[in-house]
Amino acid sequence: MKSVFTFILKRFNVAVFIIGLLFIQQPKLYAQQNPFGGTAWVVPGTINAEDYDVGGEGIAYSDLTPGNAGGVYRTDSVDINTGWVGGAGPFYVACAATEWLEYTVDVTTAGGYIISASIANGGAASFRVTIDGADETVVIPVGSWSAYVDISTPEVTLTAGTHVLRFEAQVESFDFDKITFTSTANADPTVSITSPADAATFASGDDITIDATAADSDGTVTKVEFYQNGNLLGEDLTSPYSYTWASVGSGNYALTAVATDNGG
Repeated sequence: MKSVFTFILKRFNVAVFIIGLLFIQQPKLYAQQNPFGGTAWVVPGTINAEDYDVGGEGIAYSDLTPGNAGGVYRTDSVDINTGWVGGAGPFYVACAATEWLEYTVDVTTAGGYIISASIANGGAASFRVTIDGADETVVIPVGSWSAYVDISTPEVTLTAGTHVLRFEAQVESFDFDKITFTSTANADPTVSITSPADAATFASGDDITIDATAADSDGTVTKVEFYQNGNLLGEDLTSPYSYTWASVGSGNYALTAVATDNGG
């Protein structure tokens, strides 16, 4: 596009006309990478393979062939198919060697994580995961096209905040269903006293049986300890957790149960 402007200079009573040319370039537009759906995927958590970032070829993904061979879910060049493998779905991504996908994630808590990919394959293969300075290549053992297996990286350390994960097929082809981030931090067990009820009363000299329930989301409960006014009464190593406090004298008592898991 070009514009023409004209201005007049007067000198010695001679009008001089100068025509100048002004060239205006159209601005270049660059594709931006953003999380699919507009929000980064929360870590720890699971991301479906087909929910890679938007941005296009060479930015959010790299695929060897044009067009979506499966013709479902998205309209770019990543090959997405309907999940026919048992337990998978509704979609999966068919990956060939050197193809890659990127995912924007939001790590809620800094720490160690195991990254697992659900893979179906008919021969030996491998994939590479890069994120936050971590770079892991994982060999996929010979498997089956009719069953997904979770293949995990070694533990990687991630800082809190937004990051971009790249998942790259390294050797041979395979079907990719989902990727899962699992924190290696030990979650605290939960415990509560179910009996006696709060503010219960007993006669002096009674035996009082204290019952508790306990659970651990990422391991097992190894013991429950019972305290009165901060003093240890006893413990139980197996469920159902219980302790009988014998011949209790008169007074007011605060009872506490403390659970310990296999992580200590």
